[in-house]
Amino acid sequence: MKKNIFTGFIILYTCLLSAQSNLNFEVKNLIYSQYPNTNIENTLLAINFWSVSDSKSRDLNKAFEKVAKTYEFAQLKGGLKGIVVLLINKDNLSSLAYISLSKDGIKKSINLKSSDLKQHNSDLPSNIIFDSNGKIIYDNLDAINVFEKINQLITR
Repeated sequence: MKKNIFTGFIILYTCLLSAQSNLNFEVKNLIYSQYPNTNIENTLLAINFWSVSDSKSRDLNKAFEKVAKTYEFAQLKGGLKGIVVLLINKDNLSSLAYISLSKDGIKKSINLKSSDLKQHNSDLPSNIIFDSNGKIIYDNLDAINVFEKINQLITR
C-alpha cells in the first residue's frame, strides 16, 4: 500500500514539473559531464539561446559575458557563489559560431550546442536565469536589462 502511494506521488510530481525545471536539470547534467571542473553548486545559472545570424541574441551573449566576468563569484540572492553563464547555440556551434564568439569577446561563458539538449521546445524563452534551486528568476531579458537585473540580486 505504501509503495502504491509513494509511486503515485512520484508520478504526480513528475507530471507537475515544468519544462523549465527539466531544462535546468538537463543543463546542469550537461555541465557536470562536459565541464567537470566547473562548480555550479549554489550559483545562479543563466542560459541564452543564440544564433550567429541573430544580432539580438549576439548582443545578449555580450551582456551575459559582462555579467559572467563581473558576478562570477559574487554573493547573489539565489546563488551565494556567483553566476554561471551558458550560451546555447541553435546552429550547433558551427565554425562560424566559434568565429562569432571569438569576435564578440566571449571567453568566460560556457558554450553548448542545442543538439546536446534532449529538449528542443520552441516555447522556451530566448534566455532564462535559474536560482540554485532551479526556480526561474528572470526570463526573456533584453540585452540592456541583463546587467541591471543581476546587479539587483547582490546581497549586502
